[in-house]
Amino acid sequence: MQPNSEYATFRAGFLLSGWIAASVTLEHQGEKLDLRAYVKEIDDGFGIGQQSAAEKGVRKIGVDGRAQISEQFFFDGEASWQQNLETDAIRNTARAQIRYENNGLTAATGLVHASDEFSDAETLESNLAEVSIAKKLG
Repeated sequence: MQPNSEYATFRAGFLLSGWIAASVTLEHQGEKLDLRAYVKEIDDGFGIGQQSAAEKGVRKIGVDGRAQISEQFFFDGEASWQQNLETDAIRNTARAQIRYENNGLTAATGLVHASDEFSDAETLESNLAEVSIAKKLG
């Protein structure tokens, strides 16, 4: 396991208050298994525009991983929970995919789930099935 953490504060001008950005990540990289777990938070007012707009004002907790099941089969998966710090809206996501690779051919199938819970109690969900095939030419 390889831990990594970052913490930063930002103050603009003569403001007495500031904003923070923090992250903690644990990673394992093995011969047949890679795993990552993370927690990160970026206050909406943090920085001078170098952060992704999609990640500003968000607290996010997640895991992702890749495993080699056999010589040609692989599994990729990820799951996350995120909270909008301004509106308290919650987003949950999960993705799982099985991939086959052999002689330049890659075929994959998987499922993706996302749900959003808004502060007014409205909830939206999407469920997707993914299928892909690719062949390297030459």
